[in-house]
This record gives sequence, structure tokens and C-alpha cells, in this order.
Amino acid sequence: MAYLGGALVVIYASVLNLSFQFQLDNEDTQSRPILLVLSLLSAAFAIYLFACFWTYWAFPSTSSSFENHQKNQPGDRWPLIWIFLFGAIFRLLLVFSNPIQEVDIYRYIIDGATVCAGFDPYTTTPVKIAAAREPGGLPDTDFAIAVSSKEEEIRLARMVSSRPGLEHALNYVHFQQYTTPYPPVSQAVFAVAMKTVPADAGLNRYLITMKLAIVLFDLATAFLVVLLLSHLNLPLPWVIVYCWCPLTMKEFANSGHLDSIVVFLVTAAILATVKAFWPKGNDAVDDFGNNPAIETKTVSPRFFWLFLSALLLALAVGAKIFPVILFPLWCFACLKRGRVLVAVVAPLVLVVLSAVVLWPMIRQMNETKRLGHKLAPALVAAPDREQIDTGIEAFAKYWEMNDLLFMLVVENLRPDEVLAPNTRKAWFVVLPNGLRNQITDHWLAKSKKPRIHAAFGLTRWLMGGVFVGLALFFCIRFWRQATSQIWLEMAFLTVAWFWFLAPTQNPWYWTWALPLLVFARSRIWFLVSGVTLAYYLRFYFEYHHSQEGVWGSDLVGTNFFDFVVPWIEFGPVLMLLCGDVLFNCLTPSRRRRLKKE
Repeated sequence: MAYLGGALVVIYASVLNLSFQFQLDNEDTQSRPILLVLSLLSAAFAIYLFACFWTYWAFPSTSSSFENHQKNQPGDRWPLIWIFLFGAIFRLLLVFSNPIQEVDIYRYIIDGATVCAGFDPYTTTPVKIAAAREPGGLPDTDFAIAVSSKEEEIRLARMVSSRPGLEHALNYVHFQQYTTPYPPVSQAVFAVAMKTVPADAGLNRYLITMKLAIVLFDLATAFLVVLLLSHLNLPLPWVIVYCWCPLTMKEFANSGHLDSIVVFLVTAAILATVKAFWPKGNDAVDDFGNNPAIETKTVSPRFFWLFLSALLLALAVGAKIFPVILFPLWCFACLKRGRVLVAVVAPLVLVVLSAVVLWPMIRQMNETKRLGHKLAPALVAAPDREQIDTGIEAFAKYWEMNDLLFMLVVENLRPDEVLAPNTRKAWFVVLPNGLRNQITDHWLAKSKKPRIHAAFGLTRWLMGGVFVGLALFFCIRFWRQATSQIWLEMAFLTVAWFWFLAPTQNPWYWTWALPLLVFARSRIWFLVSGVTLAYYLRFYFEYHHSQEGVWGSDLVGTNFFDFVVPWIEFGPVLMLLCGDVLFNCLTPSRRRRLKKE
């Protein structure tokens, strides 16, 4: 364990050293060592896989059922200490690194400073702050007049200009025309982190402070995984599956993505749910006090854990919207494991708490729709959009990145006439253009959306329907055998397939599933956190092949990545998963036949 951890320390120290060649001020993008960094991360992932499977071999579960596993042995303690010690060292090294090919953290800094100054981050945009900072810098448009007349935005612009670190960060925020897409709970974390930074601090101080906050949530999640393993009487060293994952090092400690906040809250909600419905050592209990084996005094704590799980899950939605996908499975647990009153009241409490947490964002989104162009820069209004979008709406309507299943469908629905000027038809399109036009025209007649986005909107509905079907299947699978093992596995599969069916498969989104990866029945899922790092090849192709075809093909730059790399990235994993499912389905019948013979 110590040798493996030492090797990873050397790798992450090398990544730390290379990260300073990714300064955004350096316009020589071709000099960025993207391939070298990816090679180091791939080596780290190989060591991580070996460490995980060695841990599973050294500390096996004595039973396929979590609840029947032997109590954790004292021998688990020292490996657990080594795992956490090295996990903290890995993260501390990369906290001081420069973000590699990621800029989301600069928006967090501006949002946090905006909230600290008493302003609403859902009513302003970075481009409006910049315009208010230089009133004569924009043409004489309605937007420029509106900005120059808003005293609060002028005061915010002055505050940013008075702090060199903030002014520097503002220049690096991308998609500056949109309001922030981040919900209120994340905004609160940003604000607390920025409150600790002195006014005269430089950009590095802002970056390190924000990343330290992100990493604290990350390490806290690892601790929650240990508590969950302990509750289920599983070997504690299995936390290595989360604690040593290179994806968390890159996306949290280096890039500083806010997803560690929501991952922590979701993991805490899952732990509270398991404690509420499956008391330690008594998986047979199926209600709140109706079983005579449970003393009356144990009922109250179980209600406490249930309410806490609802509160934490609502806060998770307030940090990032995606945890709503776990609502059905959580409600099924309430219905199956609790009384009728619990099954009715608990979901209602969850919905109300989520609405309360999200209300500041919902209220301002409605206000933005009402005011239209007055609250968003008219210079980004395109004729193919019916209105100016807020940040969260733009993400939901238009974002597509590093996807395979969604891309396969959307490209077979998109007519040739709406392709961008420099974009070729995807090589895997098999539907005739006439049929694609008929499908999109039929969809447009119902949705009344701009034609250019018809295929994307229709695909979202189709993939959403597939996901709803899968989510319902996972709920039914849990209903048939309502154990903690099945519930945790179904929770993992819900998150995992939501990610695979989404149009945006950013690698940091896969961290949503990582705390539950230890409960996945198939070890093939371990590969995903490694292969998804291929996402960063997109920047390499953009910088080095923007004018010429890649590997002799007629696809240049990002087109090659979008239409080719996801097949290499996710295709083998999906094939292995399908093969694993078929094997598991066929094996029982084969065993029955052999038994009869």
C-alpha cells in the first residue's frame, strides 16, 4: 500500500509541476503538455485499479449480503489510515496546481464575491459587470443604456475593479453573456470561501481558497463512505475506490469543480436513508416500529434519520439539480420500508424542502423570462432563439459534449440543412435526410421550437423517456428484494445510466456515481473513471489539428473528437457492460439445465 501511494505521490507531483504550463495568459496553446499530463493520469489510474483489486483481495467480504458480513476487523484500521493519509497528500499537492484546461472555478470566484457584496448572482452577468466598469466601452444599444443606469451593477463593477484577484478572475470567466447556472447552496459555499480572502489578494489566493473548500467536501465524502461501509459491516479499506480515484484528484483538487459539494450531500443523504430504513444488524425490519423485535425507543431515531435524509437530499438539489433523479428510488424506499404515513409525508417533505432551497433561482428565472432582453445582453440574442436564456436554461437546451449514446440519436435526427457551416455530417448517420426532415417537422409542429434545435430537443425527450424507463425498472428491482444492498446498487445504476444517456458527459459529472461505485455488482464500472479522462484530448485536437485532418481523415480538430473519440472512449465499456448483463442473465438458466441433467 505504501509503495503504491508513494508512486502516486510522484505522479501527482509531476502533474503539479506541468500544470503551470497551462496558464491562460500563455497564448501558445500548442506548447501545453496535454498528452504528457494524460499519460501521467493514465499511469495513476492503472496504479489505482491495481490498488483497488488488491484491497478487494486482501479484505474480502465473507458474504454476498452486506448485512451478513462479519464485523470489521481491527486489521482494517492501519490500511484505512494509509489510504486517508495518501488521499490527503494527493489532494494537497494538486490544490496548489494551476487548473488544467478548466475555467469553471473563475465563475465560482465571481459568484462568491457577488453574493458577499450583497448582490443577486441570478440577475447579473460577467459581461454586464465589465460593461458597467467601462460605461463607454459598448455601442449605444438598449443593453448598454440599461447597464449604465443600474447603480447596483456599477457598484459591483467598482468592487471588482478594486480587487486585483477578482478583476483577473473576471477576464477568465467563459460564457460571460449568461447568468450563473449554479443553484443557491453552491452559491452559499462560494460566498463563504470568498469571505475569507483579503481584498488585496491575488488570483492565486482566490484559486487556492476555493479549491481548499472543494477538497474539504471531497475528503468529507470519503469519510461518509467509511461510515456507510461500517454501517453495512463491509471492510473499511474499500473506501480506496473513492479516496484514491484519479478522477477526483483531477476534477476536484486540480480543476476545483463544485460537484464535490453535491457529491458530499448526496452521500450524506444516502447514509441517512440507510440508517433510517436498515438499522445496523437488522435488515429484516420492514417498518417503523411495527416489528416487535424493535423496541419503541428505536423508533424516534429512525424518524430523525429519515427527515435528515430528506433535508440533505433537498440541499443536494440546491447545490446541483441532478439529485432529483434519486427521488423515485428514495420514495420507493419510503413506501416499501416505512408505514403508510411515512410513504405519504416523507416525499411531500422532500419536495417542499427542495422547492424552498431552489426558490431564489426559480424566482429570478421567472423574472428573467418576463423581462427578456432587459436582463440579458441583446448582443447574444440569436434569430433562431425565441428568447434570451439564463445560464441554466442555456445549458439544458444547447449543451452537448463528450457523449456517445445521445450523439448517436441526435445526429440521426438532425437534417443536413441545419448543420453548422464548418460541420460535416457524422459518419454514422444512417437515416435518409428526407426522413430526418419529416421527423423534425413533425416534432416542430408540436413543440414550436426553432428548427435548428429541433433534433436536440426531440433527442432529449427520447433519452429522457429511456432513462425514466430504466429508473422505474431499478425501483421495481428494489421493490422485489428490499435490502440495503439492492437499494445502494440501484442508486448507483440510476446515476450511472443518467450520465451515459445525457448529452453532456463531462468527466467531473461521473464523480456523482463514485461514492456508490463500491456497491456496483460489475467491476467493469471501475473503467469509466479512467476512460472519461479522454475528454481532454479534445483540447489537443483543437490546438494541433484545427486546420488539417486528424490521422489522414477529413475531420479536423474538435470535429474529429466529437465524432470519433467517444466511440473509442465509451464503446468498449458499453460492450463489456452488455456482455456482463447477458452473462449474468444466461448463467442461472445454464445452471438450472446442468442441475436437471
